[in-house]
Amino acid sequence: YIPEEDSWVTLKVATSTIRTINKNGIMSVLKKAKEQGFIVY
Repeated sequence: YIPEEDSWVTLKVATSTIRTINKNGIMSVLKKAKEQGFIVY
């Protein structure tokens, strides 16, 4: 769940990515992934 967007997301990520999300926050990780082209809407 992303409170900022008030939406649920399903992610398929590695253990190291979960650590990165916990460290940096979900919004910054999603923003960076979108900039790099990993997320397409």
